[in-house]
Amino acid sequence: MALHRLAFIFLCLPLMASAAPFTSPGDRDLIRDRQQRLLDEQRKRLEELQQLPGKGAP
Repeated sequence: MALHRLAFIFLCLPLMASAAPFTSPGDRDLIRDRQQRLLDEQRKRLEELQQLPGKGAP
């Protein structure tokens, strides 16, 4: 399930980036920061899931 969320995030990133030309530079910075935080959270969650006992991620 978490991998599905991660894939969804990666699929949405280009859509979010395409909206950037219609925003101010300050808004783009906020969007970039938010995207980075989301990506960091997803990476952390993926690392946590990979450390769980049982079948490893492919």
